[in-house]
Amino acid sequence: MNHRFPVSDLLVTDDVAPTTHQFEVPAGSYDDLVCTTPLVGEVRWQPLSPTEILGSVTVATTLELTCDRCLATFTRPVQLAYDQLFTTEDVGDPATRIDDQGVIDLLPSLTQELKVALPMKIICRPDCPGIIVTS
Repeated sequence: MNHRFPVSDLLVTDDVAPTTHQFEVPAGSYDDLVCTTPLVGEVRWQPLSPTEILGSVTVATTLELTCDRCLATFTRPVQLAYDQLFTTEDVGDPATRIDDQGVIDLLPSLTQELKVALPMKIICRPDCPGIIVTS
């Protein structure tokens, strides 16, 4: 399954029914995020106008993170649901753009939303003692 979706058929008329698609993006590094498991999810495309489509996205993966206290690397499962407006117009954010061929690349939106969902301080566990100095 892919993260690129042809949506030009949804842009042609106002009375097009929403469509739902499954996706799976292989594990890997994407825009400073390390996914140790595939990004698996579902997107529901809802046409809003001849230039706009609303994507309702759910995604799950496991991220490799670095603890801000002890600097240890650890993994954490993440599940996320969000809505994103995609448009054919150039609004300055390539993550929300429908390209000239009528295709939405969902990966930039996924990575952007996963980054925003992370806490400001990433801690490996609540009782993390921080860096332990040995003499």
